[in-house]
Amino acid sequence: MNIAFCTIVTKYRLNQCIALCKSLKANTSSFTMFILCVDNESYDLLDKMQLESCITIKLESVEDSRLLSIKTSRKLSEYCWTLKPALLLYLFDSYSNFDALCYVDSDIYFFGAPNQLLKHLSKHSVLLSTHKVNRKCNGGFVCFKRDRIGYSSLLWWKEKCLEWCYAENRNGGFGDQGYLDSIKLMHKNTLIIDAAGANVAPWNYYKFDITDKNGEIYVNNSKLIFYHFSGFRMKSLQEIETKFNNKAVWIIYHRYIQSIKQINEEIECLTPDFTANLYLED
Repeated sequence: MNIAFCTIVTKYRLNQCIALCKSLKANTSSFTMFILCVDNESYDLLDKMQLESCITIKLESVEDSRLLSIKTSRKLSEYCWTLKPALLLYLFDSYSNFDALCYVDSDIYFFGAPNQLLKHLSKHSVLLSTHKVNRKCNGGFVCFKRDRIGYSSLLWWKEKCLEWCYAENRNGGFGDQGYLDSIKLMHKNTLIIDAAGANVAPWNYYKFDITDKNGEIYVNNSKLIFYHFSGFRMKSLQEIETKFNNKAVWIIYHRYIQSIKQINEEIECLTPDFTANLYLED
């Protein structure tokens, strides 16, 4: 099965997006990553970098009249959430050679092979991940197969995000994520990923025993597949803000921080004035 990845990035998180791409390269034999650039600065820098297996997309390619009509009414982060199903639909319509698409938040980093999760698409139309502290879905990692259920689920998700997608709790959901809970109820062919090593994050790491075994990071008795670095911020080249207070988790963050620092240096060499964006809040 030919599966592509996609993500959405702003200039404020571009270093994390590049880290995501590099982590995929390190943990897959081959992949395609589509990157929707919400601003020209991100697009221009990625165009200079020419990341292997990555295809950049300008925002105007995805935006339609309905997206444009609500754009100014939402914060940048809220608009990016709204764009998720729109991007996936655009890719399905524009690239016929992929059997499935997997959206990944740009602040995710792979420590293991995603194929052990994606193999479930052979029998399921939609793959969703949860917050692990409850059964509510998290929008950071979602996959849709090119079939009737996958495509119709995306159409429905897009309509709902256009109606309402804000950084507020509403009817048990938040932003774009609450609608995913409805998708898993509407379609029996939806699989909730329960792998211990998938979607470990600042809000759930305390549930797990995190260890380093001969250079491999384990979550309980399973290898870590990906960590969701939500809340990770670099205030400067020296100052980093994170959302954890557990020494065991430092083995995860240490590797990520080293990757981010190296990427910052690469960016600085290409466009010296760009790194200032990375220390701002979006």
